[in-house]
Amino acid sequence: MVFESYDGGRDSRERLMQGLLGAIENAPDNSFIVVFTDNGSKDLNLKNQVLKRKQEKGITVFIVLTPIYEGFPNDRSLEVYPQVSVKPLSRASYI
Repeated sequence: MVFESYDGGRDSRERLMQGLLGAIENAPDNSFIVVFTDNGSKDLNLKNQVLKRKQEKGITVFIVLTPIYEGFPNDRSLEVYPQVSVKPLSRASYI
């Protein structure tokens, strides 16, 4: 997996799904992964890969949105984050 980094421009969204997939790949089976983010993700196309590897390895994921969320209220990330996050909540957590 190649990680890319960008600086500048008007797009402040992150590559959360890419980082999460890398964390899942490198974590021991049955691990807990907690992700803190203040923005949406520009790589939501990785959702199915994340879900598949998460299930295969028995990984539990928590996604926490920071108090100053810079994304837009209608950002598609807010629909995807709950899908890859822990199930009893069925939604991303806000702090």
